[in-house]
Amino acid sequence: MRVMGVDPSTVATGWGVVEGDFPRPKLVATGVIRCRGSMSTRLATLHQRLMWLLEEYGPDCVSLEQGFASNNMQAALRLGEARGVVLAAAGSLGIRVAEYAPATIKLAVTGDGRASKQQMQTMVCRLLRISGPLFEDAADALGTALCHMQASGFARAVDRQPRR
Repeated sequence: MRVMGVDPSTVATGWGVVEGDFPRPKLVATGVIRCRGSMSTRLATLHQRLMWLLEEYGPDCVSLEQGFASNNMQAALRLGEARGVVLAAAGSLGIRVAEYAPATIKLAVTGDGRASKQQMQTMVCRLLRISGPLFEDAADALGTALCHMQASGFARAVDRQPRR
């Protein structure tokens, strides 16, 4: 299985591609898409680069964090716009999308649904055997991909159990 995790933003969108099965996933590639200019230019840049990445790496699924309520309506709106670009890019190529709550992602990666950003980054590096530093946005994206791999592995194991 190959999964692309995405941490959407209109400024710095983290992405990461992993393959294999949990608990032995393999890092394929990771990075951050930086966008500048007007909002329409940023969203167009994000779409263009995501389309290239999706075509280049051919994931079976795109995984991202579910939207969440925020006291800052402007920030929530911008996040929603970036999420919409991710959903549209994956949908236009017929790639499945899986969305997970932030606590579910943290629990899958660290064992603690309230883990800090630093704990997430440490565990992502450990699970993927990454020795160097990792951008926070990329670590978050890889965390969503790892969460999906774990959830999919569990679902496959349950499906293989004999029915009574």
